[in-house]
Amino acid sequence: MERLHNLADRIRQAGGETLPIEADVTNEAQASVMVARALQEYGRLDILLAVAGVGVAAPFQNTHPAEYRQMVDVNILGLLYPTQQA
Repeated sequence: MERLHNLADRIRQAGGETLPIEADVTNEAQASVMVARALQEYGRLDILLAVAGVGVAAPFQNTHPAEYRQMVDVNILGLLYPTQQA
């Protein structure tokens, strides 16, 4: 959240508006709350950027199935949950 608040401060200093929200996009309920907070604050969404993403950067034999589960959760569900709510 510290990095997010620092970015928000820079956006505000440049004259922009921002609403930092901490949410786990792989959690459907948190994604729903995130979209609802933005709608409550601004009344509408003009754009949704779904930019969370992870990958597995190791030889296949050195990986664990949990790493692939996380990749699917973030890269697919993390896109679908907020998009569906929006």
